[in-house]
Amino acid sequence: MEDQPGKLTVVLVVSFSVLLLLCACATFTGALFLPVLNDAADRSSQNRLVLQMRQVGLAIDAYHDVYRDFPPLHSIDDEGRPACSWRVLIAPFLHEAEPARLPDWSQQWDDPVNRSTKITVPEEFVSPLVLDPLTMTETHVFALVRPEGPLRQTGNTGAGNHTGDDSRKELHSVVAVYLPNHTVHWAAPVDITLKRLQDEVFNATIESPVALLFVDGSVSLIESSMDPRLLQELIFNPTM
Repeated sequence: MEDQPGKLTVVLVVSFSVLLLLCACATFTGALFLPVLNDAADRSSQNRLVLQMRQVGLAIDAYHDVYRDFPPLHSIDDEGRPACSWRVLIAPFLHEAEPARLPDWSQQWDDPVNRSTKITVPEEFVSPLVLDPLTMTETHVFALVRPEGPLRQTGNTGAGNHTGDDSRKELHSVVAVYLPNHTVHWAAPVDITLKRLQDEVFNATIESPVALLFVDGSVSLIESSMDPRLLQELIFNPTM
Protein backbone atom coordinates (compact mmCIF):
# COMPACT_ATOMS: atom_id res chain seq x y z
CA MET A 1 0.00 0.00 0.00
CA GLU A 2 2.89 2.34 0.65
CA ASP A 3 3.90 2.16 -3.05
CA GLN A 4 0.49 3.35 -4.34
CA PRO A 5 1.28 7.13 -4.29
CA GLY A 6 4.55 6.50 -6.11
CA LYS A 7 2.86 4.37 -8.78
CA LEU A 8 0.16 7.01 -9.21
CA THR A 9 2.81 9.67 -9.70
CA VAL A 10 4.53 7.56 -12.35
CA VAL A 11 1.22 7.00 -14.17
CA LEU A 12 0.44 10.72 -14.13
CA VAL A 13 3.92 11.64 -15.38
CA VAL A 14 3.76 9.07 -18.18
CA SER A 15 0.24 10.15 -19.16
CA PHE A 16 1.25 13.80 -19.22
CA SER A 17 4.32 12.95 -21.32
CA VAL A 18 2.20 11.01 -23.80
CA LEU A 19 -0.26 13.91 -23.98
CA LEU A 20 2.58 16.37 -24.69
CA LEU A 21 3.94 14.03 -27.34
CA LEU A 22 0.54 13.78 -29.03
CA CYS A 23 0.13 17.56 -28.97
CA ALA A 24 3.58 18.01 -30.45
CA CYS A 25 2.79 15.50 -33.19
CA ALA A 26 -0.51 17.21 -33.96
CA THR A 27 1.19 20.60 -34.13
CA PHE A 28 3.95 19.25 -36.36
CA THR A 29 1.45 17.52 -38.65
CA GLY A 30 -0.64 20.67 -38.86
CA ALA A 31 2.43 22.70 -39.72
CA LEU A 32 3.21 20.25 -42.52
CA PHE A 33 -0.27 20.20 -44.00
CA LEU A 34 -1.25 23.85 -43.50
CA PRO A 35 0.81 25.09 -46.49
CA VAL A 36 -0.73 22.34 -48.61
CA LEU A 37 -4.24 23.35 -47.56
CA ASN A 38 -3.48 27.03 -48.14
CA ASP A 39 -2.05 26.24 -51.56
CA ALA A 40 -5.16 24.23 -52.44
CA ALA A 41 -7.36 27.16 -51.37
CA ASP A 42 -5.25 29.59 -53.42
CA ARG A 43 -5.47 27.35 -56.47
CA SER A 44 -9.22 27.04 -56.07
CA SER A 45 -9.58 30.84 -55.96
CA GLN A 46 -7.31 31.24 -58.97
CA ASN A 47 -9.30 28.66 -60.93
CA ARG A 48 -12.43 30.59 -60.04
CA LEU A 49 -10.79 33.79 -61.28
CA VAL A 50 -9.90 32.19 -64.61
CA LEU A 51 -13.48 30.89 -64.96
CA GLN A 52 -14.92 34.34 -64.25
CA MET A 53 -12.64 35.98 -66.83
CA ARG A 54 -13.74 33.40 -69.39
CA GLN A 55 -17.36 34.26 -68.60
CA VAL A 56 -16.55 37.92 -69.27
CA GLY A 57 -15.06 36.83 -72.61
CA LEU A 58 -18.22 34.90 -73.48
CA ALA A 59 -20.36 37.96 -72.67
CA ILE A 60 -18.18 40.10 -74.96
CA ASP A 61 -18.59 37.50 -77.70
CA ALA A 62 -22.37 37.49 -77.20
CA TYR A 63 -22.43 41.29 -77.44
CA HIS A 64 -20.35 41.07 -80.61
CA ASP A 65 -22.72 38.49 -82.11
CA VAL A 66 -25.70 40.81 -81.56
CA TYR A 67 -24.17 44.12 -82.68
CA ARG A 68 -21.44 42.86 -85.01
CA ASP A 69 -18.98 45.01 -83.14
CA PHE A 70 -17.20 45.12 -79.81
CA PRO A 71 -18.62 47.33 -77.08
CA PRO A 72 -17.04 50.76 -76.84
CA LEU A 73 -15.08 51.53 -73.69
CA HIS A 74 -18.08 53.45 -72.39
CA SER A 75 -21.54 54.61 -73.34
CA ILE A 76 -22.34 58.27 -74.01
CA ASP A 77 -25.13 60.30 -72.43
CA ASP A 78 -27.33 62.88 -74.17
CA GLU A 79 -24.69 65.57 -73.65
CA GLY A 80 -21.92 63.51 -75.24
CA ARG A 81 -20.16 62.70 -71.95
CA PRO A 82 -18.83 59.26 -70.93
CA ALA A 83 -21.65 57.58 -69.04
CA CYS A 84 -21.22 53.89 -68.12
CA SER A 85 -18.42 51.38 -68.56
CA TRP A 86 -18.32 48.59 -71.13
CA ARG A 87 -18.81 46.32 -68.12
CA VAL A 88 -22.39 47.62 -67.88
CA LEU A 89 -22.91 47.15 -71.62
CA ILE A 90 -22.01 43.45 -71.54
CA ALA A 91 -23.76 42.78 -68.21
CA PRO A 92 -27.06 41.71 -69.87
CA PHE A 93 -25.11 38.88 -71.53
CA LEU A 94 -23.66 37.59 -68.27
CA HIS A 95 -25.06 34.49 -66.62
CA GLU A 96 -27.91 35.18 -64.18
CA ALA A 97 -27.72 38.97 -64.64
CA GLU A 98 -30.90 40.78 -63.61
CA PRO A 99 -31.72 43.53 -66.15
CA ALA A 100 -33.87 45.38 -63.61
CA ARG A 101 -30.86 45.70 -61.31
CA LEU A 102 -28.41 46.96 -63.93
CA PRO A 103 -27.51 50.64 -64.41
CA ASP A 104 -29.15 52.66 -67.17
CA TRP A 105 -26.24 53.02 -69.60
CA SER A 106 -27.76 56.19 -71.13
CA GLN A 107 -27.24 57.98 -67.81
CA GLN A 108 -24.09 58.80 -65.87
CA TRP A 109 -22.89 55.80 -63.85
CA ASP A 110 -23.26 57.81 -60.62
CA ASP A 111 -26.51 59.51 -61.63
CA PRO A 112 -29.15 59.50 -58.87
CA VAL A 113 -31.31 57.33 -61.14
CA ASN A 114 -28.64 54.65 -61.08
CA ARG A 115 -27.70 55.14 -57.46
CA SER A 116 -31.32 54.80 -56.34
CA THR A 117 -31.63 51.40 -58.01
CA LYS A 118 -30.63 48.38 -55.97
CA ILE A 119 -27.72 47.63 -58.25
CA THR A 120 -25.24 44.90 -57.43
CA VAL A 121 -22.08 44.11 -59.32
CA PRO A 122 -22.37 40.88 -61.38
CA GLU A 123 -20.44 38.05 -59.76
CA GLU A 124 -18.15 37.78 -62.80
CA PHE A 125 -16.66 41.14 -61.81
CA VAL A 126 -16.21 40.26 -58.12
CA SER A 127 -12.71 39.08 -57.20
CA PRO A 128 -12.63 35.57 -55.65
CA LEU A 129 -9.23 36.45 -54.16
CA VAL A 130 -10.61 39.20 -51.88
CA LEU A 131 -12.30 37.73 -48.80
CA ASP A 132 -13.64 40.98 -47.35
CA PRO A 133 -14.15 43.61 -50.09
CA LEU A 134 -14.56 47.18 -48.88
CA THR A 135 -17.75 47.59 -50.92
CA MET A 136 -20.00 45.35 -53.00
CA THR A 137 -19.71 47.46 -56.15
CA GLU A 138 -15.96 47.44 -56.80
CA THR A 139 -14.21 45.43 -59.49
CA HIS A 140 -10.65 44.51 -60.46
CA VAL A 141 -11.52 43.94 -64.14
CA PHE A 142 -10.46 46.56 -66.69
CA ALA A 143 -10.22 46.92 -70.44
CA LEU A 144 -6.73 47.41 -71.84
CA VAL A 145 -6.86 50.76 -73.62
CA ARG A 146 -4.68 50.98 -76.73
CA PRO A 147 -5.26 52.18 -80.32
CA GLU A 148 -5.16 48.67 -81.79
CA GLY A 149 -7.25 47.12 -79.03
CA PRO A 150 -10.73 45.64 -79.57
CA LEU A 151 -12.45 48.10 -77.18
CA ARG A 152 -12.03 51.74 -78.16
CA GLN A 153 -13.48 55.14 -77.42
CA THR A 154 -15.61 55.14 -80.57
CA GLY A 155 -19.14 54.25 -81.52
CA ASN A 156 -22.26 54.20 -79.41
CA THR A 157 -23.97 51.43 -77.50
CA GLY A 158 -26.94 49.10 -77.54
CA ALA A 159 -29.20 50.16 -80.39
CA GLY A 160 -26.77 52.98 -81.19
CA ASN A 161 -24.40 53.60 -84.04
CA HIS A 162 -22.48 50.37 -84.43
CA THR A 163 -20.71 49.99 -87.76
CA GLY A 164 -20.88 46.21 -87.97
CA ASP A 165 -17.14 46.19 -88.60
CA ASP A 166 -15.43 42.91 -87.61
CA SER A 167 -11.93 44.21 -88.32
CA ARG A 168 -11.16 44.59 -84.62
CA LYS A 169 -11.72 40.92 -83.85
CA GLU A 170 -8.01 40.15 -83.49
CA LEU A 171 -7.61 36.75 -81.84
CA HIS A 172 -4.18 37.59 -80.40
CA SER A 173 -5.28 40.77 -78.69
CA VAL A 174 -5.83 41.37 -74.97
CA VAL A 175 -9.33 42.68 -74.38
CA ALA A 176 -9.49 42.81 -70.56
CA VAL A 177 -7.31 42.27 -67.52
CA TYR A 178 -7.69 41.47 -63.83
CA LEU A 179 -5.51 43.61 -61.58
CA PRO A 180 -5.24 42.51 -57.92
CA ASN A 181 -4.08 45.89 -56.61
CA HIS A 182 -6.38 48.22 -58.53
CA THR A 183 -10.13 48.69 -58.10
CA VAL A 184 -12.89 50.94 -59.39
CA HIS A 185 -16.69 51.08 -59.24
CA TRP A 186 -17.75 48.48 -61.79
CA ALA A 187 -20.02 50.92 -63.68
CA ALA A 188 -17.50 53.78 -63.85
CA PRO A 189 -15.91 54.42 -67.29
CA VAL A 190 -12.39 53.83 -66.00
CA ASP A 191 -9.84 51.49 -67.61
CA ILE A 192 -6.06 51.10 -67.82
CA THR A 193 -3.19 51.68 -70.20
CA LEU A 194 -0.40 49.27 -71.12
CA LYS A 195 1.96 51.19 -68.83
CA ARG A 196 -0.30 50.60 -65.83
CA LEU A 197 -0.57 46.92 -66.72
CA GLN A 198 3.23 46.66 -66.90
CA ASP A 199 3.50 48.18 -63.42
CA GLU A 200 0.96 45.70 -62.04
CA VAL A 201 2.62 42.69 -63.66
CA PHE A 202 5.97 43.74 -62.23
CA ASN A 203 4.45 43.21 -58.75
CA ALA A 204 2.51 40.02 -59.53
CA THR A 205 2.75 37.11 -57.09
CA ILE A 206 1.03 33.76 -56.60
CA GLU A 207 -1.21 35.38 -53.98
CA SER A 208 -1.89 38.42 -56.20
CA PRO A 209 -1.86 37.23 -59.82
CA VAL A 210 -2.68 39.28 -62.90
CA ALA A 211 -5.05 37.70 -65.44
CA LEU A 212 -5.10 38.51 -69.16
CA LEU A 213 -8.25 37.83 -71.20
CA PHE A 214 -7.67 37.46 -74.94
CA VAL A 215 -10.23 38.02 -77.67
CA ASP A 216 -10.34 34.29 -78.42
CA GLY A 217 -11.54 33.67 -74.86
CA SER A 218 -8.29 32.25 -73.49
CA VAL A 219 -6.94 33.46 -70.15
CA SER A 220 -3.30 33.74 -69.04
CA LEU A 221 -2.51 33.94 -65.33
CA ILE A 222 0.70 35.78 -64.40
CA GLU A 223 1.93 34.75 -60.95
CA SER A 224 5.39 36.32 -60.82
CA SER A 225 7.12 39.51 -61.83
CA MET A 226 7.53 39.83 -65.59
CA ASP A 227 9.78 42.08 -67.64
CA PRO A 228 7.74 44.66 -69.64
CA ARG A 229 9.24 43.39 -72.89
CA LEU A 230 8.15 39.83 -72.15
CA LEU A 231 4.69 41.12 -71.26
CA GLN A 232 4.39 42.80 -74.65
CA GLU A 233 5.44 39.54 -76.30
CA LEU A 234 2.72 37.71 -74.39
CA ILE A 235 0.10 40.33 -75.31
CA PHE A 236 0.90 40.27 -78.99
CA ASN A 237 1.86 36.61 -79.25
CA PRO A 238 0.03 34.65 -76.55
CA THR A 239 1.17 31.29 -77.97
CA MET A 240 4.76 31.94 -76.82
